[in-house]
Amino acid sequence: MPKFIPGLQLCEGFYVDAVEPILARVYPELRYSAGLIGPGSEVLGLDTETSTDHGWGPRVQLFVDKETHRTLRKDVQKTLADNLPYTYKGYSTSFQDADPEAGPVTHMVPKISGPVDHMIEVLVPREYSKRQLGADATKGLSATDWLAISQHHLLTMTSGKLFRDDLDVAAMRKNLEYFPRDHWIFLMGCCWWRMRRWEQQIGRAGQMEDELSAKLLAAKIVQDLMRLAFLMERKYIPYTKWQGAVFRKLDCGPELGPHLDAMLAATGWLDRDRALVNSLETVARMHNDLRVTPRMNDKCVLFPMRTYHHMDCDVFGRTLFGQVMSKPLSNLFRQGVPGSIDIIIDSMDMHVSSITHGKVRKLFKVD
Repeated sequence: MPKFIPGLQLCEGFYVDAVEPILARVYPELRYSAGLIGPGSEVLGLDTETSTDHGWGPRVQLFVDKETHRTLRKDVQKTLADNLPYTYKGYSTSFQDADPEAGPVTHMVPKISGPVDHMIEVLVPREYSKRQLGADATKGLSATDWLAISQHHLLTMTSGKLFRDDLDVAAMRKNLEYFPRDHWIFLMGCCWWRMRRWEQQIGRAGQMEDELSAKLLAAKIVQDLMRLAFLMERKYIPYTKWQGAVFRKLDCGPELGPHLDAMLAATGWLDRDRALVNSLETVARMHNDLRVTPRMNDKCVLFPMRTYHHMDCDVFGRTLFGQVMSKPLSNLFRQGVPGSIDIIIDSMDMHVSSITHGKVRKLFKVD
């Protein structure tokens, strides 16, 4: 294999050196946008040599208007197939399905003759956003869409890079930049509200010498604290595989990360309780720094008649819910809907598939 090149850098170079010259020569009047957004570890800047085994390689997305897509898509793809080089920077520009029965998972394959089986998609921005999100992002998302679409999808659609933008695809991405204020406050409240359960149980499980349950509870509260940290810094959280790597890059990562590590690594309830206190107090101070509510108590206290600590996370949740101006949105909590789809369930299929979006919308009656 050639020396590894980060995928986003590879794809931009492939566009500039190989794709754009062909389009300029054959279709000099063509208006289009080009880039790499959506699924793929390289879009998030998290790819490594291991990533090159599937769904990775010299590829580009071309965005055109609906009429151009209807009349020229096949011709553009054939022109590229007939004119692209067989390799770029040592990587094959031809791909094939790894397992046709398993879905569209592709990998690079060497080719030395005939048309290039390239991975250059010709897309309409509106239709692409509907494919990835189940919603037309060119018009902005509805109040329900913001809750029903996985943050991982929103992250991938706002990550990556546009190499050229005649059609202003950047405007579509701007519509997805981050949650509206009410949704942001509501979701922070939901995270605090969830943690009221774990903070009450983690110390008791440890005292009962049920270390397995205590560790499970520790993992739950660590993930909720991470979700809250992403929300506080107004960043989308990726699905579980990438959460730790991206969390370390947050502004709070160097301070909060060691406390979360300590909670997971603890082998007894006293050490775990100490790490819990440090974690909750750090996040409570972060909350106060946001100034979205009156100043809250940021110190843990002992449970009455117990020897382990808590933060009254439910008070943070209720206070945040009180700051939500949208009545339909604030009523979701009273209706028993404790958050967006990411918070309600943790399903890999839900994170990576947009097929379920229409069904999920029925949970969130906000519009």
